[in-house]
Amino acid sequence: MSDLRNFFAIEDEQVELTEHQKALIDQLADKIVQRRLAAPVIFFLEISKPLNFIGSQVMVFFEPIIQSLFSFKNYEEYRTLLERRDTIEHLLASIERIDAEQRKQEKEARKKRKEQRRAHRA
Repeated sequence: MSDLRNFFAIEDEQVELTEHQKALIDQLADKIVQRRLAAPVIFFLEISKPLNFIGSQVMVFFEPIIQSLFSFKNYEEYRTLLERRDTIEHLLASIERIDAEQRKQEKEARKKRKEQRRAHRA
């Protein structure tokens, strides 16, 4: 009976992400923000959080097909990251951080252009 108790247990101790894994997450988040997909991706990730492990197993199933059609260097690493429950939270935080930085830069650029137009008119 003690074996069944641990069968559905969720890991209490999460190993911290390595710097390489954090870089992969940031790289993916940056690509999402560059394509201006932050809002839909955040919405989708929030809805599908409980299914991240199933998603990683789907990636295992389709890996031979995907690898034969496309060349993804980090496919296995992304799949491994999806097996962790905390990866989605890290990805969401990275998307939100990068999106906020990009919005701030765009706002400053608009403000600067507006000031330049005003100076040009005067």
